[in-house]
Amino acid sequence: MKPKQIILLSIMLLSVLFIVGCNSESAVDIDIESSSEKLVTGNSVAELITIEISEPNCVDKPKLEKLDTTKEISLNARNFTFDPDFIVVNYGDVVRLNIRAVGGVQGFALESFGVWERIDPREDAVIEFVADKKGTFEFYNPYAAGRGQDSMIGNLIVK
Repeated sequence: MKPKQIILLSIMLLSVLFIVGCNSESAVDIDIESSSEKLVTGNSVAELITIEISEPNCVDKPKLEKLDTTKEISLNARNFTFDPDFIVVNYGDVVRLNIRAVGGVQGFALESFGVWERIDPREDAVIEFVADKKGTFEFYNPYAAGRGQDSMIGNLIVK
């Protein structure tokens, strides 16, 4: 086999190895540069070939998001309590709260997510937001209705 054929075969083999080395779900970008120089020694001419192969650039393809990341929760707001008084969702979820006011005008405030809603008696309010912050966030009724109103609080936990 001629030296050029061996080199070409080596390049092809290395290319295949680099491609296989990347995850099958990844895009691959391989740069191969070569240069040659002539070397004269006595009566013969030899060609030196230098090959540089850079590391493969494995770029992950964007992962498909869940088709439905909406977390729907029903909540009752009655005098001095929320039921349930804690909500757990995942980071990135679209949170849809269906809140029913029982026993008078109620409210729902979740300041960390820009939510402030008045809910009339026997009415339902639908509040929707994206859980784009991790942590524990307090929600409360911003409408004072007398003694005990200060205890009308709950927590949203975003994991």
